[in-house]
Amino acid sequence: MSGGHFFSEGFFDDVSVPAECLLGAENRGWYQATTTLDFERSSVAGAAALRKTPQ
Repeated sequence: MSGGHFFSEGFFDDVSVPAECLLGAENRGWYQATTTLDFERSSVAGAAALRKTPQ
């Protein structure tokens, strides 16, 4: 979004997360992340379409 090109990657091995701190189902983190991004993208598209509408 800022025009810069950066890449960062992190790996975590043998991480423990208490059950009360989990978001969604265990071992479904990628699904949770892509679902969240899908909602974000759909909201952005709607706002962009409204902005392009002549008034």
